[in-house]
Amino acid sequence: MSIAELFRNRPQVSGAFAQAVRPLRRFYPVFLLVALVLYVLLGTVAFISFESSNHENTVRKWKVNQGVNRRQRARLISTSIFNDTKNLLIIIDRDQTDRVQGLLVNSLSKYEEYLDVHGPKSGEWDVLHSLNYAWSLLMTIGHGIRGPETTGGQIFAFFYSIIGVPFFFGTIGLFVHKMLLPLIRFKVEQTKKKLLLLLFAAIFYVVWLLLLAFYLHSFSLPNSFWKALYTATLTALTIQTPYFNQLSDCSTFALLAGCTMSITLALFILLLLVGFYGGQSCENRPVIMKDEADSPKSNDPPKFTVIVDEAGDSKLADMDEE
Repeated sequence: MSIAELFRNRPQVSGAFAQAVRPLRRFYPVFLLVALVLYVLLGTVAFISFESSNHENTVRKWKVNQGVNRRQRARLISTSIFNDTKNLLIIIDRDQTDRVQGLLVNSLSKYEEYLDVHGPKSGEWDVLHSLNYAWSLLMTIGHGIRGPETTGGQIFAFFYSIIGVPFFFGTIGLFVHKMLLPLIRFKVEQTKKKLLLLLFAAIFYVVWLLLLAFYLHSFSLPNSFWKALYTATLTALTIQTPYFNQLSDCSTFALLAGCTMSITLALFILLLLVGFYGGQSCENRPVIMKDEADSPKSNDPPKFTVIVDEAGDSKLADMDEE
């Protein structure tokens, strides 16, 4: 077979391929959802590789420095107490000195707990935490006081967010538009049914937020239901609250999943409103028939043409008469 015949047969192969792929086009939002999940997993693996070892080194250094600072402070306190020769002279041996300093170190540790002094925790950049952080970046929520500490992790988070945020919201929007709306587009035609559908979707959205609030109140924020409702509502609107940092990794994962569902419901309601308003606009728009558009108006001036005969004389003739 010559090269010309190969090029001649190439459109037939591409046409056959297009016909084979055409039934799968309706499912491309599902493929985008799968790609989005893989993108989040990619971010999870990247943040673990960038931040895990560096964070563990930071935790070890912080604990060593904390222990050294406690012992130094205990030594200063014991020295100021037992070597005050102006008022009272107390002589203790080496074993008693070590025991007193140990008691002071324990007292300082309890006092730090009373003041709620917490350093970096070990295992913060595990699989679940990295997954939550990668997911929260796509939702534009972030993770509060936690973030990448290495330069590589920060650069990756920068490009990951630039690509991932439009990818996340675009995928959810396409899924709602291509997969959910067609299920009701041809079943709901009357205005009353459309209004009832909008009302039902809005009620379901509010109930879903209340369920998220009850979950947070039961497992993470038991002191105040208002804090739980406040956190669930604003997080569903991709706004971070100060109570978001108090959640455990499991509660954060559940909240992100619930807020993704809330965003999907919000886009569904928004597209329903757009479709409802667009349908009303089309119904109120005047319809111009083809015959009326093509027919000449009575107020239009008559049209003439110039006719020149063989002698060179010209005259006007009505085009309608011709």
